[in-house]
Amino acid sequence: MKINKFFIAALAAFTFLTSCESDDEFMTTGEEQEEEIIDPDPVEEEEEEEPEEEEPAGAYTSGIFILNEGNFGAGNSTVSFLNAEMDNITNNIFAEVNADAVLGDTGQSIAFYEDHAFIVLNVSNTIEIVDRNTFESVATISEGLENPRYVAFANGNAYVTNWGDGSNAEDDYVAVIDMETYEITENIAVVEGPERIVENDGNLYVAHLGGYSFNDKVSVINAADNTVSETITVGDRPNSLEIEDDFLWISTGGLPSYAEAETAGKIVKIDLNSNEIVAEMEFANNTDHPGNLDIEDDMIYYTLGKNVYTFSEEATTLPESAFAEMAEVASLYGFEVEDGIIYAASANSDFTGNGDLYLYNTSDGSLLNSFEVGINPNGIYFND
Repeated sequence: MKINKFFIAALAAFTFLTSCESDDEFMTTGEEQEEEIIDPDPVEEEEEEEPEEEEPAGAYTSGIFILNEGNFGAGNSTVSFLNAEMDNITNNIFAEVNADAVLGDTGQSIAFYEDHAFIVLNVSNTIEIVDRNTFESVATISEGLENPRYVAFANGNAYVTNWGDGSNAEDDYVAVIDMETYEITENIAVVEGPERIVENDGNLYVAHLGGYSFNDKVSVINAADNTVSETITVGDRPNSLEIEDDFLWISTGGLPSYAEAETAGKIVKIDLNSNEIVAEMEFANNTDHPGNLDIEDDMIYYTLGKNVYTFSEEATTLPESAFAEMAEVASLYGFEVEDGIIYAASANSDFTGNGDLYLYNTSDGSLLNSFEVGINPNGIYFND
């Protein structure tokens, strides 16, 4: 800091003046003296850094996507969006954002990778890639897919289960897609009916529902060399896979009534360190066919018909009574549990009109809210 100039005059009627800005003393000799006092260590004012501007969030950055598969062969699949406050639903957002573009035929599933959402269209044999925050179209994969079902990601690749020709048990495969080019680089041959797929520690676990037939396997694919390293027999028609605390939980539906011999479903637990089955809980009746399984806060949730059952991860037996009866649901297509809420996606009674999304409280099973969505809603996906 500088003090420009002080004039000190020796006058008889005045006392000495000293500067409060300096420790120097000024002695008068009868002559006017002046001295410039300079701070030996001037401090320059630091320029304030401007805060980094955050990229504006997209309209769909936080909330829930509901995939509506539409009617088979009609090409009327849509996606609905429930906002984070869960008080407003917007239907057909793909068309709204992309100049009335048609999404495709029979939406099967959605999977997230970084800033993108991959929407699998089963009958269209395509995957539509959109920005998960704005829902703007990014790319379409339309070659090399045949009856695509579900997607998981590992080592910079997408792995897509494909049934192939449903009448051919020998042509099923998992397509490997390079995430840089969106091109299929190879196909991994697997047993019939690959369906749900999840990734854990470089391994991909594929449930083989059976395609147009029946199967009872889970395949393990090593993502390092894209080979099937193991096949585990788990029970008839595995339909759900969930990973929690180094364990893979599987719901198997059992064979339906129209099969040669109807069988009961079961809940299977596999240790992912050894890929060995460590627990199996079979349902009491051959008519018991669990359809969905999810895990939330160390509790296992599954459905039988329109009823929800729950038990702890440490349990060794299945619950005797339902936790919640979703009486409002006409036909249960999609099911998820998240942050204290059970989400149930219901087709309408004739499968042609708009369906509904129902929200239930996990504390007591009571209905919290409901929203009309698109035709045949089959999946619920949290964008957070």
